[in-house]
Amino acid sequence: MTSPEDAQSAVQEDSLSSALSRYRSRIYALNCKMFGRLLQNLQIEPNSDSTADMRRIIAKEWLDGDELDQSVHVPNDIYPILSDGTSSPLSAHERDELFKDIEDNMNSWVDPHLRPVQLPADFKALCGLTNSLTGPGLPRSNAADVPQPFASLQYLCGTFGEPMYGGCQDLEEFADKINLEG
Repeated sequence: MTSPEDAQSAVQEDSLSSALSRYRSRIYALNCKMFGRLLQNLQIEPNSDSTADMRRIIAKEWLDGDELDQSVHVPNDIYPILSDGTSSPLSAHERDELFKDIEDNMNSWVDPHLRPVQLPADFKALCGLTNSLTGPGLPRSNAADVPQPFASLQYLCGTFGEPMYGGCQDLEEFADKINLEG
């Protein structure tokens, strides 16, 4: 027999999964619309087989073109590979290690009487479905202009890209950087 807590957890996970599915659909639709507008602005037909047209698209919106695989020959080939605003989830083992690191970090900042501080269960469940929520945007504009609602667990933990303390390696260096003591 299923416990009430397990049943509630299953309902929450289904609800998160359903919401994430709607998010992916919406972001993908927005990205398709943006790509269509890009083609209009560049005055390129969706079925153009011109190498020059593909170079213009890449120069305008793709960071270096490496994201586009060999199956992309005409602009219409790009639609199926546009982002849905998410990335694949990490393995359970990787997530658990990062959750522990993040929670340890949060607890190092919190008054001992308020410990333990833990990440919410629904956030952990969301991380089981995706490792990031990047929002709408084509590669170049997304990387430059769109704040990411949830960059990744690695980013939160400071193991990917910028460390967690404003470019510093640890809390002490951060305190010195912002001149916390005076």
